[in-house]
Amino acid sequence: MGGPVARGADSGQAEHPVPALGLFRTHVLPAWGSHRLADVTHAEVARWVAELRANGSAPATVRQAHRVFSLLLALAVRDGRIPRNPADRVPLPRVTRQEPRFLSREEVERLAEAAGADGDVIRLLAHAGLRFGELAALRVRRVDFPRRRLTIAESVTEVAGRLEFGTPKTHRRRSVPLPAALVGPLSARCADTLGDALLLTTSAGTALRLRNWRRAVFDPAVREAGLGRRHPT
Repeated sequence: MGGPVARGADSGQAEHPVPALGLFRTHVLPAWGSHRLADVTHAEVARWVAELRANGSAPATVRQAHRVFSLLLALAVRDGRIPRNPADRVPLPRVTRQEPRFLSREEVERLAEAAGADGDVIRLLAHAGLRFGELAALRVRRVDFPRRRLTIAESVTEVAGRLEFGTPKTHRRRSVPLPAALVGPLSARCADTLGDALLLTTSAGTALRLRNWRRAVFDPAVREAGLGRRHPT
């Protein structure tokens, strides 16, 4: 990789969880990969944070990217490569949490109808309380149709264009009810599939990716259903 910042990241990669690597590749490396560690200043880090926000990154994403870079610089301080961490005390955007507004049953049904063939995906997200990554990683063998239960044991995240399968956000498997209305549609999806196959896939049989699915299915369905701005997770 380019400069000392990039090489320093390589040396510590094993310590970073998958989401941190995604933030590093997307936000940190393009801005800092060719910089010498000793040349990074507090003012430059503050300017980078401001530019991330100005370019449309959400406050939470900016804060997470800053944390990844700050941890990398802290490692350099610990190793004696720089005297202090220039990312310390950089002003960060405030994350404001809005009270979530849940869709009514009628709104869920309007959205599902607008989603066409992916209507059962919408219904499963809404009525089973799954995160999108959990839904996309759900396998046929983890659906118990007679007992109407789903075992949630995996989640999938897209990192730098690659799908990374791992444990759910809570790091615990759990069992959730399968709504009776979804038994028929999901049974049809399972027809002639092996137990380890993904339950819900694209029309091409590939895993659902949040960004692609949102652009192709969810956002157009939200507009058609007249529901304003929504997020599928």
